[in-house]
Amino acid sequence: MKISRAQVEKILVFVALAAILFVNNGRVSLWDQDEAAYAGFAKHMIETHNYVVPNFTWSFPHRKPPLHFWLITVSYKIFGVNEFAVRFFVALSLLGVYLMIYFFGKRFIGEKAAFYSAIVLGTSFFAPLLGKIAVTDGLLLFFHTLAGFSLLYVLEERRWIYVFWFYVAVAAGLLVKGPPILIFTGLYVVLLFALHPKRKNLIILHPWFFGWFALLPLLWWGYKAWQQNPDFIRWMINWYIIRRTHGAVFGQTGPVGYYLVTIIIFFSSYFVFFPAAFKNAIKALWQKPKNSWFLVGAWMVSGWLIYEFIKSKLPAYVIAAYPAVAMAIGQQIVSSSKDTADRTINRVSAVLHLIIALSLSGGIIFFGRSFFQSESDFGQAVGIAVVYLMLTAYGLSLVWLDKILDGAKVLMINAGLFLLLTFSFLLPKLDYLRNAPERTALYIKDFDPDAQVVVVANHFGDPPSLPFYLETYLPHAKLIYTEKQKVIDSVLISNSNYVLILNEKQINTLLKKRPMLSYKLIESHAVDRPADLDYYIVIKH
Repeated sequence: MKISRAQVEKILVFVALAAILFVNNGRVSLWDQDEAAYAGFAKHMIETHNYVVPNFTWSFPHRKPPLHFWLITVSYKIFGVNEFAVRFFVALSLLGVYLMIYFFGKRFIGEKAAFYSAIVLGTSFFAPLLGKIAVTDGLLLFFHTLAGFSLLYVLEERRWIYVFWFYVAVAAGLLVKGPPILIFTGLYVVLLFALHPKRKNLIILHPWFFGWFALLPLLWWGYKAWQQNPDFIRWMINWYIIRRTHGAVFGQTGPVGYYLVTIIIFFSSYFVFFPAAFKNAIKALWQKPKNSWFLVGAWMVSGWLIYEFIKSKLPAYVIAAYPAVAMAIGQQIVSSSKDTADRTINRVSAVLHLIIALSLSGGIIFFGRSFFQSESDFGQAVGIAVVYLMLTAYGLSLVWLDKILDGAKVLMINAGLFLLLTFSFLLPKLDYLRNAPERTALYIKDFDPDAQVVVVANHFGDPPSLPFYLETYLPHAKLIYTEKQKVIDSVLISNSNYVLILNEKQINTLLKKRPMLSYKLIESHAVDRPADLDYYIVIKH
């Protein structure tokens, strides 16, 4: 079968989107807290053969349903225990989301708009980043998207196969993160049933019957977990449902409008189209006939609006809305190229878009010298920022001249190139800013690979990446986690090879007693708090 030039171009685009997701996923150290905790859960599951209750040092508040951790264990068995393996299935899931938006979305918004939408999401600032940080939200987005399109196919065709895939997506989403997929799908069903003329087709879902089957995998796992540790299930219900609906956790909060601002920021490479796209998607909710804009608008509202009124806030909470935002922008690009109804909005947005691009590029240049270790690295950052700004200005000028498709293509190339260059060159070079845990474990491994005892007395921030890397690089060492001075003193006078990992106060206390004591300082910044992460390492061998 002969492949056309257009098909080849589409294949190359998706290859480029995949490259953005996977490039350097094995070179950047694990992110604290969540990603490192999930990596530790999967590692501990393999070691203990307990695949039910997630458990790992310093990871207590990050426990969740296990599907994400199960996939990481599979990845470990394929690629070994490393960063690439931790991120593999999340990156693959995001690529699956892009493909679904194109192959399923073209039925509802047209092929050209669906193709542009996949590119928009794949070159936005947040979705590809999830491929670099293996939190649960990247995998959850896959099941959100599968559930969303399954609903639309049920609405259009009323076939059992789409009902099946809808409940598969819901069941899997529940095993990834619990209630969020019920919130999104429940609200989407309500809006479609209340407002769409084909609402009767949704009765085939029979949620009062099939909904229980979707709950069965989660209930089965919950039962097994309850048998092992009832307190764990009680804690999950309190931590992930009760506390987050009544208040913030870890101070993660914000005002109403917080999520709209984050969506604008993460899709800022396409801001010129966002105001008109958002207006058309929202306006379609009460207009007739119920066209593709309505389907996208209802999806977006179902994944976004309710979270504006919940006190606990993190950008990833509204991840279900992101495919709809991308599809709204994709539709807007196509519709703007066919008529001039939104010309004024596009031109005003172009000016604001240019200001956003100037701020981003200027921020990289202004703050870059403080972050990069060498002039060449800083020069690369400046070059990337300047190219991003120039291509943005060129793309916006084409939009201003009503050459919408040409301008949109320039902006897509620009956004993709910026991400690819950032992930290829800049992100690995900035890793030193936060990777003290990995460098600590590597230093001990290189200096004394036969260390018998490692005492981790510096508990600042409890970063799960430190025990993960210590266990990975020093598999035969006994790891002791304590801040008690008497334990440190007892290790000092023991006959065994030992390693002490201390904080500044602890090393100063020892130096008063042993002025000649040698040590190594490894430092970086704590990711989850505005503070330094300093490890003072004392080794006896």
